[in-house]
Amino acid sequence: MEERKTTYISLPALNTKLSEVLPFLPYGLVDKKITGIGATHLEMYSPRNSIIVTPTRALAYNKSLKDSSFLYIGSPYNGKAASLQDIKYYLNNTSVEYKKFLVVADSLPRLIHILEEEKAIQQENIDGYEEYFLMVDEIDTLQSDNYFRPILSKVIDFYFKFNPTCRALVSATVKSFSHPKLKEEPLNLIVCNESLKRDIKLIQSNNINQAVSNKIINTMKDYPDDKVLIAYNSVRNILEIIKLLPFEIQEFCGILCSENNKIEIGGYEAKINEIDRLSHKITFMTCAYFSGIDIADKCHLITVSNITKAFSVLPLSRMIQIHGRCRNGILSPTISGDISPKE
Repeated sequence: MEERKTTYISLPALNTKLSEVLPFLPYGLVDKKITGIGATHLEMYSPRNSIIVTPTRALAYNKSLKDSSFLYIGSPYNGKAASLQDIKYYLNNTSVEYKKFLVVADSLPRLIHILEEEKAIQQENIDGYEEYFLMVDEIDTLQSDNYFRPILSKVIDFYFKFNPTCRALVSATVKSFSHPKLKEEPLNLIVCNESLKRDIKLIQSNNINQAVSNKIINTMKDYPDDKVLIAYNSVRNILEIIKLLPFEIQEFCGILCSENNKIEIGGYEAKINEIDRLSHKITFMTCAYFSGIDIADKCHLITVSNITKAFSVLPLSRMIQIHGRCRNGILSPTISGDISPKE
């Protein structure tokens, strides 16, 4: 096995964007270490054709709204999806100098097939595709979700079809890889010269939903004009928390969740608009929104890790990703967890 090449990229401060120190996203494995430094933004606006892969529809769709020259590729989201005709028109549209596809991981095989059929991407030599730069965003999410979405593993198969200098895997919470070829990918470590410090409040309770409800009530009482963001990967428990709130607070609540859960939440559906603002004063979000999205509002963040169900337990890497959703900073961070009799 070849020794992995490691490059260190220094950021002078926490608010420094990657575009301020690099003209292009580097190829290989990009370990950002911290969220919100604009790695995806750098690729979206770089002067080259790009395919940017995200693990969920919400991520791909919301990023495609940033510019009319970007094209979302995936199953319908908010009633919108690119047809074969849309993709062909986009490829032939000379007013779009650099093609930027925001594609859901599940739809990457379809897009590659269309590009091959249209001769927009060709593998003419052993080095692989060179017409597009493939960026796989939030690679850690793809890894963790792969066990129930096996199609995600095919993203790596396509990754290796690209020229080694035309591909990148990106995350702020990089995990180890089992694939031997991935262990040889060049590693780019983002290092910040400024230390990250957070004054986090911890709430532990044997009635976690009541504790979160109380925290929301107190926050709204102390800061009536501020927004509150609650990360909790359980629609059922979110709805229970809302029921525990006074009626005059319930009307301010909205839920960001996957398409599959929108029927269950009824009239509580929340949205993020084109300028990354939350539609509700109190917003709950499930795992479909834990990574990749941008929220412009400064919020009081409550992160909930419920150990009674495996899917609602949050590891540290998830908490880091959640904290990074609010691109303009957090007003106050709170982590709420169970007190369990189990070891």
